[in-house]
Amino acid sequence: MILTLKRPILSVGSALWVALGLNGALSLSAWADEVFQARGYYAKGSLREPSSLLQEGPGYVKLFQSRGRQFGSRELVGLIEGVSAYLQQVHPDGERIQIGDIAAETGGRISGHASHQNGLDADLSFFRMNRTEQPISDESGFTEVFVKHGKLTENFDIERNWLFFHTAVSTWKIQRIFVDPAIKRLYCILFDSQGDQAQLTRGSDQASLGEAGETLRRLRPYQNHDDHMHIRLYCPAGNTQCISQEEVLPGTGCRELQALEGRHESSWDSSNQKLRKEHDGW
Repeated sequence: MILTLKRPILSVGSALWVALGLNGALSLSAWADEVFQARGYYAKGSLREPSSLLQEGPGYVKLFQSRGRQFGSRELVGLIEGVSAYLQQVHPDGERIQIGDIAAETGGRISGHASHQNGLDADLSFFRMNRTEQPISDESGFTEVFVKHGKLTENFDIERNWLFFHTAVSTWKIQRIFVDPAIKRLYCILFDSQGDQAQLTRGSDQASLGEAGETLRRLRPYQNHDDHMHIRLYCPAGNTQCISQEEVLPGTGCRELQALEGRHESSWDSSNQKLRKEHDGW
């Protein structure tokens, strides 16, 4: 199957800021007197007076509702709500973003995760070409795998998933988005082949090569993410109780991925331990 992308990369404009409720500004000054919710590190942290994501809202729906893992920082909850609403405006006929685990009410360790402890991590489903949603009644986990034998399935919506990645990264709140290596590989191939003519999403002006490269930089390859993405935010500005993770290295990360995939299995295992520490937030 030959993959062709028809529209320019998103250049995030005022519509997103309206959806985020920030009126075009990224300043957190309005929250200056609020309590620091995110405490500690991603893999050793807690939440204080957390924000709670509603079971559904414009452009999103919460999965696994009985788990009680809908809590997070105001920055994370606000980003999910804002980006979801924006994508619904761009693709009104598409399915909603389906939100998996965020964090427990007081944060801390939850089953199935090493991180997700301080309200800055969330699992989200990928967009589907058939635009169907997983039944809310199914709480067994994300039910559709989008990578088989190292290749993406035809139901992985290349355009709308990129739109989500790029929109979220453009808020400057996202530090990492963990995805299966095959997903990052695809976007690296498209980026390398199309360069400054890259056409990855529908609906607005063409962005610069730098914006696309920055989005690729934030896509971090890691196993067990063939059925969902895992977004991670920076520590909120001014929060002295939150412990930051080291920054992602400069560059798109495409050469890094290529080098990893070209190594002997034992070398890959060693490198994968580093990726595991990055993902788990050690």
